[in-house]
Amino acid sequence: YSIVQSQSEYTKGISPAKTRRSAHPDEVAQPFEVLNHISTTQQTNWVAGQTRPDLSCQISFSQQIMPNPTVGQIRRSNAWVRRAKQFHEISITYLSIPPDRLRFVCHSDYSSKDLDGTGRTQGGYIIGATDPTMAKGLLAPWCPLVWTSQQLKQGCTSTLAGESKLLKASLGHLEWIMCSFAATLYPLFCLENRDVYSRKFSAISVIDCKSVFDHVTKPGASTGLDDKKASIDIAIAKTSLRRFGGTLRWGPTELMLGDALTKDRAEAADVLRACMRASAYQLADESVTLARAQAEKLARSSRAAALAPPPGLPHGGSRDDRHRGAGQGV
Repeated sequence: YSIVQSQSEYTKGISPAKTRRSAHPDEVAQPFEVLNHISTTQQTNWVAGQTRPDLSCQISFSQQIMPNPTVGQIRRSNAWVRRAKQFHEISITYLSIPPDRLRFVCHSDYSSKDLDGTGRTQGGYIIGATDPTMAKGLLAPWCPLVWTSQQLKQGCTSTLAGESKLLKASLGHLEWIMCSFAATLYPLFCLENRDVYSRKFSAISVIDCKSVFDHVTKPGASTGLDDKKASIDIAIAKTSLRRFGGTLRWGPTELMLGDALTKDRAEAADVLRACMRASAYQLADESVTLARAQAEKLARSSRAAALAPPPGLPHGGSRDDRHRGAGQGV
């Protein structure tokens, strides 16, 4: 048996924040517009945190424009509300996996794009449940358990530094998840012997940064790195993997589920939503996952075409009609 968690009806009831029609996009929002934006962001943030990891990155961007957003920024956030409603039926299926076959897989990603000029960038990861067929490179059951997308508090000097920081953070959360399950399944579990029980889950961590993968998987210390903070993060990641018997895998960006948590890209969200619909993921065979992503892309295009205003719509039409096409890339 499986359990399905859906917020479809709630998502369909979310309303975009109202803005003045005549306001210029670069104009600072009025207090009532800011309050409307806060209310809408709170609603979408709850959905993104419970059942819609495909929205997490966009909602994080929406929060980052506070406390003084412009009218144009609020309108772009409204586009993400329409995106949430466009795929309101997306749900999470918690699969029925026997405890002795329960495994975990984590995808982490880092984006070096600085959105607000502060030098801070975006990072995210998603941890899912699966079974032993995942490690064999076969099509395996998969469902998301926890995920996060957030602006990093400190700037990173390089992609290697950012990717290693996110890998370290994701492995820490992954170990916490395994300890929580172990405490439930094994009466003799305690923190002192957590490595014994964590190894039973044979966790896999997936990244798309080849330089970090090489540094973590090669034997010995990571010498030759100019960024000493990155060197420390890599050492911590290696220690974590060794402690709970985890495996680090490299995967192409096109197949990374974590990519949707750091970049507002249609293709990245297509891959994540396709895996959520199928409740399956495959590490080895790119064709299967990419085929599902292509099907999701075609479905997205069909929906966008259906919602697009008819040709020749007068400029004086409703604001929703005039802006409906904006932001429906995902």
